[in-house]
Amino acid sequence: MADFEDITGWREELEAFEESEEGKAYFWQHLNDSEIRLPFDVILELAGLMLKHDDIRDAVRRRMEFRAFLETRPDLTENDDEYWEKNPLDASYTLEEFIAWFGSKTRVPFRGFPLSKGKELAIAVVAGNLASLDYAEARAFAEKTFAPWFIYPEDGE
Repeated sequence: MADFEDITGWREELEAFEESEEGKAYFWQHLNDSEIRLPFDVILELAGLMLKHDDIRDAVRRRMEFRAFLETRPDLTENDDEYWEKNPLDASYTLEEFIAWFGSKTRVPFRGFPLSKGKELAIAVVAGNLASLDYAEARAFAEKTFAPWFIYPEDGE
């Protein structure tokens, strides 16, 4: 696995990778990965990174706050100006780029449903719906919320 202690320059690293032949091949290969199952510990690692680094955690918090806002306004739709005024699109872009960068570093499929659940676990922690990323607790939450999208090695998969 890649070293994620210092993620300084991750955006520039992603941009350089996207422009490289290796990067183009990687992103083309994983253009439609919505049905791929990933090891759960990879998802936990991504969620942990999102919570560890302040700028990424702030983007997670802003997405969580927007979701909470939408719950108070079920009548609000994408056709309303207020929806777009409150929607932290820059936070969404940051998280999606970070997921792509993580995928590029680990070479796991990054598109679609499975890897994006790392973001969902991080949001659940920030929202208080999940106390921590403790493996057993996070697994129980994921099985209840996202199943069957993960591979759990202890189950012989």
